Amino acid sequence: MIESSFAAHIEKDLFTIQIMGTKGGATLDPLQIFTDDQGYMLNLTPAFAGSGDSFEYKMRHFIECVRDGKKCEAPGEDGLAVQRILDAIYKSAGVKHEVRM
Repeated sequence: MIESSFAAHIEKDLFTIQIMGTKGGATLDPLQIFTDDQGYMLNLTPAFAGSGDSFEYKMRHFIECVRDGKKCEAPGEDGLAVQRILDAIYKSAGVKHEVRM
C-alpha cells in the first residue's frame, strides 16, 4: 500500500516510510528493522543510523544546493519518476490489471 498526499486532514505532517513483509519490516525515521531470529522477535537499529534528524539534513542540503550550487541528491526527475509510478498504480486499480510503464 502506498499513501501519498500533498495536503491531508491530519493532526500533523508525517514524513515516514514503513515496510512490512512476511519475514520482517522496517521504518525509515528512525531507521529500525523488525524480524524474527531463532524464535525471538528482534528490533534492530543499524549502527550507521546514528541519531541525526533526516528533516534537518534535507533542509541543509536544499540550502547548500541553492546557496552553493551543490548537485541535488533528489532532482525533479526523480520526483517525476515517482509520480509516474503512482499514476500507474491508480490506473492499474481502475482497470483491474497491471499497467506497463
